[in-house]
Amino acid sequence: MERNLLATLLLTTLGAAAQGPPVIVHARALGGSGNDQLNALQPTADGGYIGVGQSGSNDGDVGSNTGADDAFIFKLDATGTGEV
Repeated sequence: MERNLLATLLLTTLGAAAQGPPVIVHARALGGSGNDQLNALQPTADGGYIGVGQSGSNDGDVGSNTGADDAFIFKLDATGTGEV
């Protein structure tokens, strides 16, 4: 469920930046099955996005968790692919 929340926040943020009705070009869920949160998202010069958040997950796109919540950074290119 938390994974879906992160994806919803990401897509809502991307849609809010555009003028007029939002158009979803790419959809990608990031995170795992634990408590994951998107804290900041910024567009990059290559047409993609870079984001930072925190995660309590040990699965999905998140590596091993080393405590309560760990920070994570991800970069998506203009096609919606990238690394966490």
